[in-house]
Amino acid sequence: MEEKIMEVDKSKKPCKFGFWSKVWWFVAETVLAIIIAFCFIGAIAMEEAGFYNTSRYRIINDAYSQIFSEDSMFLIGNVLAEDYSRNDNYCATSNVAYANVVQPLESGNKKVLWEFGNSELADDALFTYEYCYWNDEDGYICKIALTNQLTERDNYRTLYYCIKFCYDLRFAVYVIGAVCLILWILIFVALLSSAGYAKGSTVPKPVFESYIPFEINLAVVAGIGAFVLLVLGNIHGANLLEMLLVFLLLVAAEIYFLFWCVWFAIRVKTGYLWKSSLLRLILIGLGKAFTALGKALAQMFKAMPAIWQMVLGYILTWVIFAISVVCILDDWFSAFGWILFWFMTFAVLAFIVYISVVYNKLRNKTKELANGDLSKELNTKFMFPIFKEHAKNLEKISGGIVLSNEKRLASEKTQSALITNVSHDIKTPLTSIINYADLISKQECENENIKEYAEVLGRQSTRLKRLLEDLIEVSKAQSGALDVKLEPCKAAMLLNQAAGEFEDKLRDQRLELITKNADSDLVIMADPRRMWRVFDNLFSNICKYAQPGTRVYMSLEEDNGKCRIVFKNTSAKELDVSPEELMARFVRGDKSREGAEGNGLGLSIASSLTSLQNGTMDIAIDGDLFKVILEFAVVNNG
Repeated sequence: MEEKIMEVDKSKKPCKFGFWSKVWWFVAETVLAIIIAFCFIGAIAMEEAGFYNTSRYRIINDAYSQIFSEDSMFLIGNVLAEDYSRNDNYCATSNVAYANVVQPLESGNKKVLWEFGNSELADDALFTYEYCYWNDEDGYICKIALTNQLTERDNYRTLYYCIKFCYDLRFAVYVIGAVCLILWILIFVALLSSAGYAKGSTVPKPVFESYIPFEINLAVVAGIGAFVLLVLGNIHGANLLEMLLVFLLLVAAEIYFLFWCVWFAIRVKTGYLWKSSLLRLILIGLGKAFTALGKALAQMFKAMPAIWQMVLGYILTWVIFAISVVCILDDWFSAFGWILFWFMTFAVLAFIVYISVVYNKLRNKTKELANGDLSKELNTKFMFPIFKEHAKNLEKISGGIVLSNEKRLASEKTQSALITNVSHDIKTPLTSIINYADLISKQECENENIKEYAEVLGRQSTRLKRLLEDLIEVSKAQSGALDVKLEPCKAAMLLNQAAGEFEDKLRDQRLELITKNADSDLVIMADPRRMWRVFDNLFSNICKYAQPGTRVYMSLEEDNGKCRIVFKNTSAKELDVSPEELMARFVRGDKSREGAEGNGLGLSIASSLTSLQNGTMDIAIDGDLFKVILEFAVVNNG
C-alpha cells in the first residue's frame, strides 16, 4: 500500500513524549484503575456492612460470629472425643482468655465438661460468645471470651486490625477514589493526545492494528467484554483463587481497553477508521457489482432470450402498477389509475392461472415418465415457446426410454436365443460323450483306472448337461419366452407332493421336515409344472446346503388375501452374501460351496418362474437361518 507523504505542519508542536513515557502512563493508568476499583468496591462493602452508621465494636463483634461458631464446634468436638489437651493447646496459643463446654441437666443445673482460664476474665472481656449444640437428645453449650489486648497472631487479631483499618479509612476512600479518578482521566487524555506520534514527530503514523477492519476489532472487544461479564456472573463464592483470577482478568481487560482506546485514536487521526472499514469495502464491492450487473444486463437485453422477456414483463408490470398508484393519488387521473390498476390485476391473475395450468401439464408428464407410462403424448397447444421446448425435451426423454427398452428386450431375446441355440449344439456331442463314457465303464479292462476315469467323465458330463438345461430354462424364464398356463391349484397339494418326493433325500441328510397348515384349502392361480419346478429347486437347495441333524420348516398361511408359503432351514455354512446376490445367477451361499453339487441357478430359476406366475419370492437371512417366502394371490379359500 502506497503511503502519501504528508507535509510537516510547522504550526504544530512536535510530540514531547517518547515510548517509555507512554509505558509508564500505561502502568500508572493500571495502578490508578486498581485503586479506584478497590475504593469503589470498598465503599459499597462498608456501606452494606454498616461502617457509616454502626460502631466499630458492633461491626467487629458481628464479624467474629463466624470464627466463634467454628471454634465452638472445634472445642465441643474435642470434648466429645475426650481430647481435652487439644482444646488447652489451641486456647493457649490464641487470644482466648476463657472458654468452657457445659452440658445442661434436667434439674436445671449445668455440668462443666471442660474449662480453660479464669472465669473472672470472661466478665471483663469485650468479646464474649455462647454457642449451643444439640446431638440427638443431649445439648452442649460452649462459651468463649477473648482477651482485650489480642496479643497472639490468630484470626481474631487479623480480622480486628483489618476492620479497624477499613473503619478508620471509611471516609477517606471517597477522597482517594476521586483524586485517583481525576488523575486517571488526565493521563487518559494525555495518552489519546499523544497516540500515534513518535517523540519529536508532528505527523501521526498508523500501527499494525490500523489495517485490521474496524468491525472485526469491535467484535473482538465486544466478545472480550461479554466473556468478562460471563466470568463475573459465574463467580459466587469467596474462594481466594477465584478472587485472584478475577482480579487478574479485570487488570488484563483494563489494559486491553487502554490499548484499544489508543488504537482507536490512531485510527481517527490517520483516517484508517474509514479506510479499513468493512462497510467501506462492502460499499465498494456493491458499487462494482452493480456496475458489472448493469453491463451484463445491457448485453443480455441485446440478445433478449426468453427468460429476460419474462423478467422484462415482470418489471414492466410493476412499473405500470406504480403508474396506476400515482394516478390514483392524483385527483385528475384517479379514474384512469383505477382502470389501469384493475386491468393489470386481472392480467396478472390470468397469467398466473396460465402458468399454473402449463406447469401442471409438465408435472403430470414428468410423473408419468417416472412411473414408466410412456404412451401418452403431451399437448403443447397454446404454450409459450419456452414451455414448448421443455415439453419437446420430455417427449425426447420418453422416446429415448422406449427405444432403450426395445433394445434391451431385443438384446435379451437375442441372448436367450443364442444361449438356446448354443446349448442345443452342445447337447448333441455331450450326449455322445455321456453314452461313450457309459460304454467304456461297462467294458472289461485290466486297468482299473480306465473305469474310474470313465465314471468321472460320465458324472461330470451329466452335470454339464443339467447345467445346460437349467441355463436354457432360466434364460427363457427371464426373457418371458417360457410357456406358462395358469389354472386354479391347491397350494397344499403341490407342497405335499414335493415334500413326499424329497422325503428320502431329507432322511438321508438327517433333516426333519416340520409342516404347518399342510391340509389348507387355499387355491392359487399357478402352472402345476412350473410350481413343481419351483418347489423342486427349493427342496434341492435345502438338501444340499442345510445343516444335517436339524429341522426344516414348511408353512402355508393366508395373510390379507395372499397365500404365503415359507421354507426355513439352518445353513450348514456361514452365509456371507446378501439375499439379492443369492437370487442372481451362478451364486452360492458361501465360497466353500464352489466345489459342491449345483450350479447356482436354482434360486434364480425359482424366482423367475414365480414371477411368471404373478407371484413374488423373497429371501431372508438371519445369522445361519435361511428363509424363502413365496406369495400368491388367493383366488378361492374353500
